[in-house]
Amino acid sequence: MHYSIHTYELRHYLTHEQKFELLKRFHDEGGYRIFKKGNETIICKFESQGIRTTIMENPCRPYIAFQISLNT
Repeated sequence: MHYSIHTYELRHYLTHEQKFELLKRFHDEGGYRIFKKGNETIICKFESQGIRTTIMENPCRPYIAFQISLNT
């Protein structure tokens, strides 16, 4: 059997102030799609390069996640 890693994720926990600041910055810069799916906000800025940026709106401990596709 052969196994390979095709995607990995990096997370950084945020304060609520940092979360609101990042959401405002991504919204104001424009030029790419932002959409909500449940309790996450997906920013499509680097999606064509294989990087998905997600801000999880966890009420206790929000975080930003970068999901990196090694295939792309």
